[in-house]
Amino acid sequence: MRDQPAFNILTRDGGIHPAVDVPKHARGLAGYRSLVYVANATIRMGVLPNYQFSNGHTYFVQEHQKYHVEDGDPYAVHTTYQYGDSSSYAYGKRERLRQHGLWYVDPASYWNDGKFLTVSAEGSQVQFDGDSAVGTDPDAYITAITRHFEEDKLRRVTIRNALALAKALGRALILPEARCYCDKIWNTLRGCRALGAETAHLPYACPMDHIYNLPAWFGALGVEFRHDGFLKDERVPETIRSDVVRVRVGGADNDDNPAHRTVNLEPGFDAKTAADALSAYADAAVIEFDRLDDGVFCGFGDPEADADFDSRASRALASEQYFCFEEAYIKQGKPNNGEPGHGEYQPQVVERHCGQPESSMSATLMTRGEVSHITREPIACSCEWAYASPRTLAQTTCRSSNN
Repeated sequence: MRDQPAFNILTRDGGIHPAVDVPKHARGLAGYRSLVYVANATIRMGVLPNYQFSNGHTYFVQEHQKYHVEDGDPYAVHTTYQYGDSSSYAYGKRERLRQHGLWYVDPASYWNDGKFLTVSAEGSQVQFDGDSAVGTDPDAYITAITRHFEEDKLRRVTIRNALALAKALGRALILPEARCYCDKIWNTLRGCRALGAETAHLPYACPMDHIYNLPAWFGALGVEFRHDGFLKDERVPETIRSDVVRVRVGGADNDDNPAHRTVNLEPGFDAKTAADALSAYADAAVIEFDRLDDGVFCGFGDPEADADFDSRASRALASEQYFCFEEAYIKQGKPNNGEPGHGEYQPQVVERHCGQPESSMSATLMTRGEVSHITREPIACSCEWAYASPRTLAQTTCRSSNN
């Protein structure tokens, strides 16, 4: 038995009874907190304020501490609501803490040693029209999931190309900042947000376990990486942070700062072309590409090397997730609704929204990473699926500056 069911059984044994009852008018006010007897009245238990003792969703996804600075930083953070652990290691928990500067176990070499490669945040994010934040209007979920898929399509191929170049150049990849416009949770969404967090800010900073197969990033991938925000961490020496060579892929070089070292590459380059162009900067601590979108990088120049890398990277970049929307479900007429063990009470979220079990829907999907169900009339399924894998290096159509 896992720890959570055991805890539930223990606390509910003998019922839950008031120990300190708070008048209805005072509930939620400072200085008033209900206590209850649990475990056959052998334990008194109370609920701690979420913003001071944050769960993994409040801190890492809703980022309450960022958008409600008046509440201050929490006393403690619980690494719940994450999806990246394996039976061999708690990768998801560790990377969550690393991304937020809360992991203090890494050796000095993690910060001080090595050469790095990264991609600018602007080059791995889509510049959408209008307000960058997604609101809470009735159709906000359509805007949110559309942006979520569009940005992921750019990000996933960018990261694939960055991993390949990092491998070719013998560098560790520093992940660029990732934005998510739709939450990952195994339940219905409202406004692309988890129920109970309907006013959360979108987009939010994606945890790695929301968008990748995190355990596959360790071992067989063969490329070291650092979390996004690595270069902003005070534990990284200034000698690394300031030693940056920028690579401009296509377009005019508008950087007139003589202190900046810039290399220009035309789209359609391969790993050898990049290595030759950067040979004079082999000792630079950081190489930053301004973009690595689909078609600008054409692989290792060796079909066997391309195939070997693709087989490794495809596992790390693979991630499957459904997004089921309450708004579309209501438009759908709320099928399978109303009886205990079924409908609203049914734990099988996909079956409730689409009429088929999750495994059946997943096996028959024609598309992923595209909005293809919730905008139909009539709506037969009120879920969408992610994520679309990028084309392999062998399948990539190389671009030039003219196309």
